[in-house]
Amino acid sequence: MTVPLGNGVCSQQVEQQQLNATQELNKVLDASAEEQARFVETIRRQRERGRKWYMRIMLPVVAIRHNSKVMRKRLTAIDYYDIFIPNMRIISQKYDEYCNKLEALEKLVAA
Repeated sequence: MTVPLGNGVCSQQVEQQQLNATQELNKVLDASAEEQARFVETIRRQRERGRKWYMRIMLPVVAIRHNSKVMRKRLTAIDYYDIFIPNMRIISQKYDEYCNKLEALEKLVAA
């Protein structure tokens, strides 16, 4: 993917950001139990802060949440989550690995 930006092209930067996201997932999933516990605690604190922030700044958040809900409804209506995502996982091994890591991280935080 190449994105023209001014006089140059930032495709390498975009690719590097994608690699960093995967590396960060790997760091958390491959970490020791103590490090994972610290990560989970950090996520839970951030969620709590997010709730407090939401209460303080209500109107902009409501607009963002509304847009997110509208988009989720549209994607659900066209079977994006039921058809496209599972097939994308079949087609792309890297995407499937990425989804598996996200699911493992979600289980870790939910536990």
